[in-house]
Amino acid sequence: MIRTSVAHYLPDPPPWLKEPFRKLGWAERHLKDLDHVVDAYLGPPAPYLITDKIDANAAEHVLWIKVVKPPPTELSLITGDCVQNIRSSLEYFMQQLTVRTGGVPDRKTQFPIFATASEFKTKGGERMLKQVTEPTARAFVMRNQPYLSGLGHVDPLIYLADLSDGDKHRLLQPLALYCAHLPLPATWRMAAGSSLRLYEGPYLSETVFAHVPFTVADARMEVGVEPEMTVALVQAVMHKDIVNRLAAILGRALGILLDASREFH
Repeated sequence: MIRTSVAHYLPDPPPWLKEPFRKLGWAERHLKDLDHVVDAYLGPPAPYLITDKIDANAAEHVLWIKVVKPPPTELSLITGDCVQNIRSSLEYFMQQLTVRTGGVPDRKTQFPIFATASEFKTKGGERMLKQVTEPTARAFVMRNQPYLSGLGHVDPLIYLADLSDGDKHRLLQPLALYCAHLPLPATWRMAAGSSLRLYEGPYLSETVFAHVPFTVADARMEVGVEPEMTVALVQAVMHKDIVNRLAAILGRALGILLDASREFH
């Protein structure tokens, strides 16, 4: 269950941050909707089947997984709505910060997000900050740049920028199943040096799920597993669970708004 706290601040945000907070609150609503839809998709009934096939030559069980119900397009649409509302909350914030500190925003005023100083320089970071002339305001935006935040390429803002740019041109598809965790059955004998191999995903149709040697599960056993599944973008490398990824992004944006409300009260 997602636990975010934007709603806690919505009844009485600082007046100049009312619109950014409302937009972020709307993103939170989409995130909660996404959480419910993902739970419903994962079942029961499970949207996949896992079957056991014996490979006597390799002395192992080969577990195959077949996706019988792919993630619905609805998940992509809700994900895109959530992403764009988070991004918009930062754009609203940038407009309001510019006005509050004496600048005049224009159509190019936006919250810059760059992973490196080189990208900031070559891809228009200064242009995005052009109207922010007040030093403390510029410093605030700059220290929240991923390359200065200490987080670099794992900063949730980088994920936000990538997802937002992608959603502008196409559905954030395909979404796919991944294995988040495989609890080991009590009958498995996990000796040191076991050659158990698990393929974590993505699972798009039918593919091998795991290789379980007879030293782990006897050849006479009927191997049954109950993996904990999650839904993610196929290209996901970190934070495979799409709901947790978006929660991290939303939390990062909320932190920016809260820090700004204290610094520019």
